[in-house]
Amino acid sequence: KNPDADTNIKLKDVYKHYMEFGSIEKRPGTLRKQESIWDNHVGPTFGNRPMVSIGVGELKNYLIQLYHKGSPYNKFEKGYEYSYVEGFLKFFYLMWGYARRMYWISRDTYRTMCEDKKMRLEMPKKTDEDVFDTYIETYTRDEIQRIGERLKSTNLYTAFLLGYYLGVRISECFGLMWHDIDWDAHTISIERQLLMDSPHRILSQCKTAAARRTIDIPDKLY
Repeated sequence: KNPDADTNIKLKDVYKHYMEFGSIEKRPGTLRKQESIWDNHVGPTFGNRPMVSIGVGELKNYLIQLYHKGSPYNKFEKGYEYSYVEGFLKFFYLMWGYARRMYWISRDTYRTMCEDKKMRLEMPKKTDEDVFDTYIETYTRDEIQRIGERLKSTNLYTAFLLGYYLGVRISECFGLMWHDIDWDAHTISIERQLLMDSPHRILSQCKTAAARRTIDIPDKLY
């Protein structure tokens, strides 16, 4: 097999091979998102076509359509959220990267799609509304106090305090165990997370190595 030559492999065959052999280390939640993107959108639109017949311009127009108008799946009733469309961009990069690793597309084809700063596939320009929505609003101290008062009588109060004082994610908070607390050093170690793997809840490793961390416990929380 010539590693620098394109083949006529279809996108659906690349996806099928990836799901069977290349996705083993992916988390269940990640796989569900990829399956949804493929089954409801990308598969019906591009699945039967050779990858080399799908150009950057066509995919860019497809992302623009998703963002501004939607797709046949939602009957073009409304454009999708910008963050949702970003999932499509990552999916296309994943497929073209996998095809390159398997030597099904040439280096030039991959570079044009994913690396060339002037040509590569990129997200549509954000609308003014979405640019405004990136502004981050925070709760006031009074609002935080009111939330705390409301939760004091519930079994969520401790979880609220952990989130407020430690900044842990919800999944990390509910993945904590008693032995994660070092009472002498006044620290809590984040070692795992609790995830939904329908219909079960499962304890899983943190998403990244950096997510594993030890946090000082403020005196009030201690």
